[in-house]
Amino acid sequence: MWICVSMYNDAGENKAECDHCHDNPNRLCKHCSCSVCGDKREPDKQLMCDECDAAYHIYCLQPPLSEIPDVDEWLVTVTQVISV
Repeated sequence: MWICVSMYNDAGENKAECDHCHDNPNRLCKHCSCSVCGDKREPDKQLMCDECDAAYHIYCLQPPLSEIPDVDEWLVTVTQVISV
């Protein structure tokens, strides 16, 4: 699961973790949330690829998954993210 969180830089100033959306929870961002839809809602239904570190909602995959698989390692395939 992957969600944006704020962090501090060396000077102790608050710095956004995502350079694309600046951690704005209302903005879609395929860089720090689901790589297909960009939506940050339902992080408990997102898988993170163990190879590329991208996140995906289980329902955004093709075919969609009904639940988070009970596996130690999960790798996304190209065919799972192709939009119809």
